[in-house]
Amino acid sequence: MSGLPEDLWQSVRLTIALAALTTVILLVVATPLAWWLARSKAWWAKAVAAVIALPLVLPPTVLGFYLLVTLGPNGPGGSIAGLWGGRTLAFTFEGLVIGSVIYSLPFAVQPFAAAFSAVDRRLLNASAVPPFPIEDDTDAAENTRLKSQGCFSDILVQRGQAQDRRMERYATANKTGNQ
Repeated sequence: MSGLPEDLWQSVRLTIALAALTTVILLVVATPLAWWLARSKAWWAKAVAAVIALPLVLPPTVLGFYLLVTLGPNGPGGSIAGLWGGRTLAFTFEGLVIGSVIYSLPFAVQPFAAAFSAVDRRLLNASAVPPFPIEDDTDAAENTRLKSQGCFSDILVQRGQAQDRRMERYATANKTGNQ
């Protein structure tokens, strides 16, 4: 192509394929995991976060050794590879992908979780679809005023507060109607 030997182009193609596949897998796995870690009140969420952070504190040689043992012919990865007629996942492209995902997981989960936990819950409430029909929009004048000032976040917060008031009225109406 540009004068580079074919073996170098093979390495470049392998690196690009590995990076692309790892990125897609991390987006699919890390995003919901980070959302759960940011919003969970479970006592074991901290333990899951600590396990996810292990590749950050383990030396790369130790992590690589553990992966070789796990993906080798006598490890669980070798047993899984045996189901498809393979002998091992070590030193294969699939093994590279698994190692890359495990090594990169904390670099995806931790920033995503920090971003998710920084989102104001009132904004989430404002964007939620209510479980009941909205009968009145008493805050239409306030919305118009805020829109004219360009305060989009104020509109969202104000809409969340209005929805909270409607939900309280709805809950009160159902409580008194059921008694």
